[in-house]
Amino acid sequence: HTIPRVEALVAAGADVIILDIAHAHADVVIDRLKEIKSLFHVDVMVGNIATAEAAKDLIEAGADGLKVGIGPSPVCTTRIIAGAGVPQLTAVMNVAHVAKQYGIPVTADGGMKYPGDVTKAIAAGANTIFSGSFFAGTDESPGMIIKKDGKRYKKYIGSASYESGHIRKEKETNAHFKKRLDMFVEGVSALVDYKGPVSDVIGGLVKGLQSGISYCGAHTIEEMQANAEFIQITSSGWTESGSRGMKTAE
Repeated sequence: HTIPRVEALVAAGADVIILDIAHAHADVVIDRLKEIKSLFHVDVMVGNIATAEAAKDLIEAGADGLKVGIGPSPVCTTRIIAGAGVPQLTAVMNVAHVAKQYGIPVTADGGMKYPGDVTKAIAAGANTIFSGSFFAGTDESPGMIIKKDGKRYKKYIGSASYESGHIRKEKETNAHFKKRLDMFVEGVSALVDYKGPVSDVIGGLVKGLQSGISYCGAHTIEEMQANAEFIQITSSGWTESGSRGMKTAE
């Protein structure tokens, strides 16, 4: 159904199509990418990938953008279930190194918990970030607010979770399944803290990025990417990086 869907999206005014599959460095994806580019005058972002080789093959097949991330999401279990994946910062660096040579933008998809993680992803070469967990608890995200133990939450359904697969199956077949379906899953569903309006979340991410740029002695993202240096830290170094040994006053 890919080509008819692309046709409908382009007719509706879409200027970018995302060809989204768990493992995009595959012949079937490359063939479909070439088909889309031959039929439609539209940019195509392809993902997800995690290696320099994948970046080169997809760019040469016509990709206008790349999405990076195999298993970094907090609701993804691919690395545990399938044993596949690359640590996200390494993956972004590897893909961005190749993409930069072709002038192709890179999106870091997943693995970010704090605003500082966005700074690291962009400093490593990403042009943008793609996140579910940052925004799942906002007013604008789907789902109802759930109250539990005096706190407010929203449900975050991983795209490879059983719940997500069940919903997709019912939509595809226009049927309601009461029994548990036999399907392979590589994700989970979870409750995330309610965060209020998405504008507040985005504002916090932007301020964190601006601060990170200044710490790199830079004024722009491009300058930060040129100046940034990454070092390996120990678990003690990570513990030292956050507030500890005290109760916050908020």
